[in-house]
Amino acid sequence: MLQVEYNGEIYERKKDESILSCLIRHGIEYPHSCQAGICQACLAKTKEKESIESSWQAELPHTLRAQGYFLTCLAKPKANFQLSSVEDAECDSVAVVQDIKHLNHNVTQIKLVTDNLNIWVPGQYIHLINSENVCRSYSIANIPFQEGYIELHVKRVLGGAMSNWLWDENRINTAVRIRGPFGKCYYNNPNNNSFDIVLAGTGTGLAPLVAIIKSAYEQNHQGKITLLHGGLNDNDIYYADEIRELAKENGSFHYDPCVLNSSGQFPVASIEKRILQHLNDVKNTQVYVCGPKEITNKLKRAAFIAGVSSTKIFSDAFV
Repeated sequence: MLQVEYNGEIYERKKDESILSCLIRHGIEYPHSCQAGICQACLAKTKEKESIESSWQAELPHTLRAQGYFLTCLAKPKANFQLSSVEDAECDSVAVVQDIKHLNHNVTQIKLVTDNLNIWVPGQYIHLINSENVCRSYSIANIPFQEGYIELHVKRVLGGAMSNWLWDENRINTAVRIRGPFGKCYYNNPNNNSFDIVLAGTGTGLAPLVAIIKSAYEQNHQGKITLLHGGLNDNDIYYADEIRELAKENGSFHYDPCVLNSSGQFPVASIEKRILQHLNDVKNTQVYVCGPKEITNKLKRAAFIAGVSSTKIFSDAFV
């Protein structure tokens, strides 16, 4: 049987078992979430860089790959392996919870203060790690360097270790660790090209989309911007007043919320069908979609079938 060394202890690993699965089986509280190589919460490092397989580093930024980082959920070494702790990783920072505000029945706005706010990219996601070593991924919902804090939107999940930790007690002034940023959902237009943007998402998938809109206008984007936010019912639509104010400030911005069941506050529509109504000039449109994995994949597929090039569709699925 193979072995994994971590924090000075040796753990037996079964054949074809990932390092993460091995640690979990032995009762080790190692940060993780999706266990599928998507969320990147189980980031790890080793001094044995030559033993790292490229498949273990899927989607990691080049800077982290070069430093010997990989994902433990994907790593299945063929020999004994020494795992380094990442508690003091180069991509980790200490942050303090500055403010907590409930935005609707199941979404809370969290504001974090930390150093070097210019490295946190609007729309990308970070790993939030609390004092109990629970790690979850949340998207940045604002422009941190401009506003002086990192804003996250946290959905309360039944039995959710992190969301309940944040909701059930007053965590203001509590220290946490943040890691990142990661992800493909951010505004990038170095040549100042003019094009339309369509953004669509459900639930807290709204968070990175709002950040992208703010970032686009902060960089003087030229072109129409449309935001679609969907929910099951009216209570699921949040942040509407703030977004309407953003629309008043920018004549090229259009806000289109919709729900599947309405009591009259928002239009009834499927966001999958709704997005098609806004894909008029597909050759000159970029699409951003965020939210739960299933709906994100459906929205991406709808945009692609409508004629938007896959190179112009950006997404981060929540897992």
